Amino acid sequence: MRKMVRAAGALALAAVLPLAGATMASAADSVTGTEVSPADTKITKVLRVPVGTTLPTDGLTYSFTVKPETLNGDADASTSMPVVGTSGTVKIKMDSTLTPTPEGKPEYSVYKKESAELFKNLTWPKAGVYEYTVLEATTVERTPISGVTEALWNSNARYTLLVFVENGAAAGDLYVAAITATQTVNDIGETSSVKVDPTPGKDANTFSALAFTNGYSLVASPTLPDTPADGYAAAVTKQVAGNFADQTQYFKFNVTLKVPSIDQTPGKKYAAYVVNAAGTVVTSDANLGNNATTEACDKGKCFMFAPGKVTNVNLKHDQTLAFVALPYTSSLDVTEEGATNYKAVATITTKPAGQAQTTEVGNNKCNTGDACFAELTGVGADAKGLIFVNTRTDTPTTPTGLDLDNAAYWAMIALASAALIGFVVVRVRKAKKVTA
Repeated sequence: MRKMVRAAGALALAAVLPLAGATMASAADSVTGTEVSPADTKITKVLRVPVGTTLPTDGLTYSFTVKPETLNGDADASTSMPVVGTSGTVKIKMDSTLTPTPEGKPEYSVYKKESAELFKNLTWPKAGVYEYTVLEATTVERTPISGVTEALWNSNARYTLLVFVENGAAAGDLYVAAITATQTVNDIGETSSVKVDPTPGKDANTFSALAFTNGYSLVASPTLPDTPADGYAAAVTKQVAGNFADQTQYFKFNVTLKVPSIDQTPGKKYAAYVVNAAGTVVTSDANLGNNATTEACDKGKCFMFAPGKVTNVNLKHDQTLAFVALPYTSSLDVTEEGATNYKAVATITTKPAGQAQTTEVGNNKCNTGDACFAELTGVGADAKGLIFVNTRTDTPTTPTGLDLDNAAYWAMIALASAALIGFVVVRVRKAKKVTA
């Protein structure tokens, strides 16, 4: 029965092949060809890289599997289908010789490169519809950069290719008349069903839509440093000043983390610890703002920041919110809520590797009691931070005498006064007797 069903399916497909070929030839989302110039397609690698980050000199080599699936709807016949590339694998190397395309964004550049033609010079066993699946390997060939932490984000995209092979004018001649491509899974792993145009690019600015989008970045401070002197990827530090400043008071901060859109992992979050002046993790419930929660991280409790979302954190004197493992060009928007009798000044600091921390910019001088905003940009190889110093502007009156609103004090004064009077009376009487 199964053989009969497969045979009927194959006959039906063969019957509609001429019509299907004609349909593919007129479709806007397909590439068409002739016997003289057969249709073909290429895989496009799209690589997002933070602005200012250079691709490795020896490059990043991505591998793609082009897997035979069915021939005229028959999976068993896939063994007779031509093998694409080298043993079914196609490679694309992205290196420092590439030039960014115009479609980049302020926070990242876009590099694109196409593979060689997939079906050029292949031998087709017969006319029919050949189905292939295209997906990307999870490993990337590269030479790691010494002393630097790299991060690579792979594409989960998957495509179904239908290759329409027709008979040529001469007996035995076969050629690719049309190719269609359908994305069945998108880059972030979601099920999809979108037809794309597999036509190869004709110049430096056009590319096949049979594309896989990946990310590559260097990472600042992949783990929490042992000492503050080593510097943090990005940090927000709280300090208070003034003789009567309260070093136990918590100040409220609204922090928004921004990262370049190169990591497409759904729900990706980034960790930050609260540490003291010695660099010891002290994250506690007292640091929780209205919408913040802590999680267990490598070095203890930490906050997890979702990019673009405002997160509330409380910090007191000499506490620092220290971020780890941020991709280059990340940034922070920080607003300290106003505190009564305190005037805030926010300063940006930078610490180049192996050098002492220096003040880069005096960012804000906010009014007493008002909120204070500052932005930290350009996270990269150098540690960067924001220091909010709140100076207490009022001076409490220094006590100059006793608080007499207490009965005990009055009793003590009365007793002392009576003793003094008695002493004086005795002395006067003695003096009179001596005179007499």
